[in-house]
Order: sequence, then C-alpha cells, then structure tokens
Amino acid sequence: MNPRFTLLWLPLRSLTALASLVWLSAVTLTGADIVLLDNGQRIAGTIDPTLDAGPGQVAINTGNGVLRVDRKRIAGEDLGYPGRRQRVKNDDLSGLVVLARWCRGKAMNTEALELLTLAIGLPGVDLPTRALHARLIDELK
Repeated sequence: MNPRFTLLWLPLRSLTALASLVWLSAVTLTGADIVLLDNGQRIAGTIDPTLDAGPGQVAINTGNGVLRVDRKRIAGEDLGYPGRRQRVKNDDLSGLVVLARWCRGKAMNTEALELLTLAIGLPGVDLPTRALHARLIDELK
C-alpha cells in the first residue's frame, strides 16, 4: 500500500468511526427505539403499532420513512422513551415510577417530573417517590 494513501486513509477511518459514534449518541439521547435484527443490524426509529404493517410484520418509523420488518427477524428491541411511555398507563403507579427513574438515569428530568406528577396523584405513593418528585421540581426551576 502506498504510504501517502495510508496517511489519508487513517484520518478518514477515524472520522467515519467518530460520525458513527455521534449518530448513535444522538439516537440514544432522542429516545428512539432501537430494533436489533437477527443478523446483528440495528434500526433506529419508533415502533409504531398504529401503522399498517401487514401480517407478521412490525412498522418502524425512522423519521425519514417507514420500514416494515418481519417479526421473525427481530432478535430484540431497546425501547426509547416514546415506546416505553406508550406501554405505561396513567393509573399504573409502579410503571410510572419505574419509567420516571429510567428517565432520571437518562437525564430526561422533564419527562421524569411529568411522570412523577401523575404518580403522586395516585394512592399508595411512598416517601422516596415523593422526595424524588420534590427534588426534580427544585432542580428544574
């Protein structure tokens, strides 16, 4: 290999890796779902059960369009905030608190506060949950 070509190729390779890392970080911070396929490929987007996906398929809204994937090809999924929120009902105390703590761990404090505001209106809220709610109110002032 030509030494001059190698010198040009190394920075380009590093730039590609950096761009991939930035993209993955942005996807993680925005709360998009990540669907892992059986071949190791990852698709970032939001799983949308309201879209027509066809029998045995899942519709994934990527923001640039909708992908329809056979359900058999999906090895796993990591739901972002929208997907997780969609699965928790407003009267599910435990689900709201668990999701609020997940949001807190992802530095999504506004979403955590909204969830805890719903939770403290339900019967049976424990003191640590009330304390976290109060702390978030103070932090977001």
